[in-house]
Amino acid sequence: MEIKNLNQYTFSTLVGNSSKIETAIIPLGSLEQHGEHLPFSTDTTIVEYLSKIIAQKTNAFLLPPIYYGVSFEHEPFFNVSENYDILLNFISDICVSLFKHGVNRLYVINGHHGNIGLLQYVGQHISSKHSIKEKFFYYINYWQLLDKSFDHAGEVETSLMLFICPELVR
Repeated sequence: MEIKNLNQYTFSTLVGNSSKIETAIIPLGSLEQHGEHLPFSTDTTIVEYLSKIIAQKTNAFLLPPIYYGVSFEHEPFFNVSENYDILLNFISDICVSLFKHGVNRLYVINGHHGNIGLLQYVGQHISSKHSIKEKFFYYINYWQLLDKSFDHAGEVETSLMLFICPELVR
C-alpha cells in the first residue's frame, strides 16, 4: 500500500480522494539537544518514520511533521521551544480544519515527553470551542509501545536513529 502523503497531492487528486480520508496522522516531535551524538531533530525524525509505516499499513493520510514542541525542560541547553498555549491552539486548529474536511479520526504520534501535557488537553480544548461531533482525536507516545525503558538521548533513541538515519548519528 502506498503512503498517502498530503505533501504530494494536488488539489484535484486530493478532492478526488476526500471521501476516502477517514484517518489522518500527524507526527509531533521537538527541536532540542540530544547530546553530542544525535541531531536536534531526533524526536521528529523518529515519529516521522514511525508515522510513515503506520500510514502505509493502515491507509491513513500522513500530514507533515510538527518539529516544534514544548521543550522548556532543556532550557539551559540550546533548543527551539514553543509556548504551551500557542502550540495547543496550533494543533487544535489543525485538528478542527481536518475534521471540517471530513477526517473522522486523527492520530498524533508524539516523540517528546514535554508534549504529553498539551496532548492530554487537545481533545477537550477542541470540544469546548467547536461543535464537532463523532470525530476522534488520539495521541500515542511511541516509547510506550517499547519493551525497553526509555531515557533522553539514550539507548532507545540512539538505536532508532542508527536504524532510520545512521548518517546523522555521531
